[in-house]
Amino acid sequence: MDETSDLFWPAMLFTLLAIIVAAVVLGRNKGPSKSTHQTTAVVEERAGPDPGASSQCHDKHCNKTRQQLQSSAKSHKAKDETMKHVKDSNSDNVEEVYAENKPLKYMAGMLRTCQLEKMMTKEELEEEQRQYYVWVEGNVTDSLQGFDEPDPNNSSAVTDAGANTTTSPKPLGTQSTLVPIMDKHNFTALPQWKFDDLYRLDPQFKQSECMASLRNSSNPVFKEKFIPNIQLFLQSDHLNVSEWNRLYHFNNPFGYMGLNYTAIKAAVDTIPKLASTQLLQVPTTAKDGCIRCAVVGSGGILNGSRLGTEIDSTDYVFRMNAAIIAGHEEDVGKRTSVYVHTAHSLIQSLMLHKKRGFKQIPTDKDIKYVLIPEGPRDYNFLESLMKNRKIPSGPYRGRTPRNYYSGHFNESSYYILHPDFLRYVRNRFLRAKQLKTKRWWLVRPTNGAFTLLLAMHTCDIVRVYGFSTDDYRKYPNYYYDTKHTKLVFFANHDYSLEINTWKKFHDDKFIWLYLGKSDI
Repeated sequence: MDETSDLFWPAMLFTLLAIIVAAVVLGRNKGPSKSTHQTTAVVEERAGPDPGASSQCHDKHCNKTRQQLQSSAKSHKAKDETMKHVKDSNSDNVEEVYAENKPLKYMAGMLRTCQLEKMMTKEELEEEQRQYYVWVEGNVTDSLQGFDEPDPNNSSAVTDAGANTTTSPKPLGTQSTLVPIMDKHNFTALPQWKFDDLYRLDPQFKQSECMASLRNSSNPVFKEKFIPNIQLFLQSDHLNVSEWNRLYHFNNPFGYMGLNYTAIKAAVDTIPKLASTQLLQVPTTAKDGCIRCAVVGSGGILNGSRLGTEIDSTDYVFRMNAAIIAGHEEDVGKRTSVYVHTAHSLIQSLMLHKKRGFKQIPTDKDIKYVLIPEGPRDYNFLESLMKNRKIPSGPYRGRTPRNYYSGHFNESSYYILHPDFLRYVRNRFLRAKQLKTKRWWLVRPTNGAFTLLLAMHTCDIVRVYGFSTDDYRKYPNYYYDTKHTKLVFFANHDYSLEINTWKKFHDDKFIWLYLGKSDI
């Protein structure tokens, strides 16, 4: 065999090897593209449009929204349906969430902005309305009803003559499957749902007999927004899978988006049944049947006001957060009837203001404590509070919640605000412009705002002290500051909106707002 034939077989082997290597390289380059496309499609489906509905969106805003959703999907392509954990914005701890190894399927009532939701049939729409809420024809403020249609033969039904509606405290729906996970980061602005402005009503609601009540205002705008019999407080029988699926569409504290059903349910189950949902009773001395309240904030406008006696003369006094009283009684009074807080504001206020004499929260006789369930840490706090134990995990692990109430905790006088009420406050009274930004999920009303609206739903006549006004620069940040300090505006609150809203309430005579010494 000559020299050429000796080289033939090595050359053939080299050629075959080169072909195999090239095929492998091409296969690798092609593979990730397909995988990436599938992952992106899953995120796009969870965050935005249904492919079948995309043709319904024609305007520039919708095209922009679609581009934003696609951009968001690409940036979040690693967060597919196999995700097991999500970090809550209000807490440092990581909460486990349930997951399904399948894409999110569009369900009745999902995102409707620019017609991105599933195009539902008439039968599907009727089923959604029956399953979630019953819409009653009439005034918007009074047409929001609980889950099941009222039973006229049910003796426990309560009729609100002012609203011309009847509600029945029937059991919640009976769904058994949790909705697929949702990630708030996949929405480029506050998502809008068909049932976003529907709320549970209180079947035990009692109409006020006070003729001068703010609820009797003839202002058409206020009457349209105000729901006197909205469900204020969360109870153990308010949460099952059906209710979870509805509230899961809203971020905390307005719902449970991204949170863990088992953990939240365990906490809610510890809430005792309230003997009465009426937070405050009409004083026996009130001949006119009116409940008069003072809501006291911590604004520097109260520094030197000498309004303490006036504040204490009302039937009930609401306070929140760092309610420092010692040494400031002349300006802010010394009585507290209702103390509103989150787990964070309670613990941090005691830590940060200890040197100012705030060594314990108010513990007046017959005081009512109201918790704003801001996020997972609040439900964690709540469960351990009711079980009288140390917190087993999370940012406050090892702490005993009952210790913060200095021996004055009484579960029959402890209330938890319902997510529906918190969302109602935001949607109808304090809808901040920041909700249209990608950081929408950070934005919520202040604890003071929730407290004031709670007072407006439990009192007839409300006087407000220590809330910021247009001329806030004239005053120190807090009434207990010893020198002039600038008011700090935190990014998660729209202070300008709240200032303008309280002034509008004052001008329209829904409340009386202290505007400074010239207003006395």
